[in-house]
Amino acid sequence: MKIPVVLGPTAVGKSGFALEVAEKIQGEIVSCDSRQVYRFMDIGTAKPSLQEQKRVPHHLLDCVDPSHEYSAVQWAEAAQQALDDICSRGRIPVICGGSFFYYQVLAEGGRGMSQKNETFRRECHAREQQSPGVLYADLQREDPRRAENIHPHDIYRTIRALEARYYPADRVNESVGGDHEFVPLVLTRPRAELYERINTRVVMMKFHGLIEEFSALLAQGYGESTPGLKSVGYKELFNYIHGKCSLDDALSTIQRNTRRYAKRQLTWIRNKLSSNYVFRADQTCSMEETVLRLVHGKYEKE
Repeated sequence: MKIPVVLGPTAVGKSGFALEVAEKIQGEIVSCDSRQVYRFMDIGTAKPSLQEQKRVPHHLLDCVDPSHEYSAVQWAEAAQQALDDICSRGRIPVICGGSFFYYQVLAEGGRGMSQKNETFRRECHAREQQSPGVLYADLQREDPRRAENIHPHDIYRTIRALEARYYPADRVNESVGGDHEFVPLVLTRPRAELYERINTRVVMMKFHGLIEEFSALLAQGYGESTPGLKSVGYKELFNYIHGKCSLDDALSTIQRNTRRYAKRQLTWIRNKLSSNYVFRADQTCSMEETVLRLVHGKYEKE
């Protein structure tokens, strides 16, 4: 089965488009978002509202607590189960999100993913604690291209990159991806417009209760070491809570980090995604027509 995959940078308008088109084709949305898998993190992740979830069934939201790590392989395996379930009921799945690496693992069947190695990770944390910066230096030496896409202070991603380098997977999960054919459709906007939408969205998150949501997470015992709270939109608020910066400064940092994230997403789209279908935000009618042709069997690969 050919499955439409709606991709694009954060704040571009993917979710709104996927919601509208899924309603028209009796579809169900499979979220491809590495942060929306976490419970209790709704506002900072721009998770679809309960009202939107009532309009169209959504999958792979609220999968785990923020204290749990959730890998791309775990997501891909869960996504495959969701796709099979949706198709078995005669419905049409629509994958939508901005976690492109997650989509890549699903589409490629898990190739290149390393198996979890707890001993290696513990050793890495111990080395970093003893000599801050040593892990990133290792990554720069072993895989300089990958190091360019990781912040020197992002210990979690640095360790994962080193793990993939030293312990490559010795098997491919052949079940991931199944018999489905994924057709990526990319939604874009001019960069200045996209950045303005990002800035506005962060401001609206504040008014919708981001600080209250963050405080509730802290009250549940989650903190700076919590995997879910290491993501953009939450990690920047710790300095505010600790009195190291003002709320406006914290929000400005969220805006900056989100813009940087969007820039990395755009780079990924340009360098790694092969798609004949890239649409500007003012071309959503054409994008919708492509989806309709796809699901009605009139799609031809170009």
